[in-house]
Amino acid sequence: MRFDYTHGKTPVYMVALHGELISDYYYVHYYKDAKRLFDDIKSTERGPATVSITDIRKDLRKAFAKIDNT
Repeated sequence: MRFDYTHGKTPVYMVALHGELISDYYYVHYYKDAKRLFDDIKSTERGPATVSITDIRKDLRKAFAKIDNT
């Protein structure tokens, strides 16, 4: 699913969560919001999955983590 957390601003960063049955994309404007969301997902998500932060303007991945705490 796609979630818009930009509050009316232009999306700059995308936090992507991919797993066996999950494919979620969170769009945010500020990096600090993306990092906060990234850390929250990384600490609460269960099962094999990956989470990443991407700068969608420059097409550059800022952070990546594998989650395997089943």
